Amino acid sequence: MFYKKSKLLIDSLSNSMNRLIQGNSIGNISSSATQINSNGNSKVIINGTVYSGNSVQIDGDKVIIDGKLQDTIEQKEIKIVIQGDCEDITTTNGTVNVSGSAGNVKTHNGTVNVEGSIVGDCETHNGNVKVKGSIVGKCKTHNGNISGR
Repeated sequence: MFYKKSKLLIDSLSNSMNRLIQGNSIGNISSSATQINSNGNSKVIINGTVYSGNSVQIDGDKVIIDGKLQDTIEQKEIKIVIQGDCEDITTTNGTVNVSGSAGNVKTHNGTVNVEGSIVGDCETHNGNVKVKGSIVGKCKTHNGNISGR
């Protein structure tokens, strides 16, 4: 019960944040917001820099780990690699590669590659979803392809 309420709150906040920044340019990255909830054992690599923590956020050009500012990003294109499993991924722009499995995955513009399975739902507006394992929940894309078992 607590997990469901927490997830709904996080999704609501993420959606609000995405609506606020869409169409705006923040720093050097245009309309970018990313939230990754990992199990704390995963490494998250953003444009070649390794981070770890339970919650990894990219807000504009800022990288925030467990609520603390860690770094800024100079590149316009964001590439995210998650080494291990993660619970949820929400991103506005950027390519996401997961070496393990993922819970729920949502992206607006970007390709998602998962070596394991997506054990929740996945959605992308502009981009492909490639899963080597299975997709357990619902999965849809508006402009892209979905491949998985």
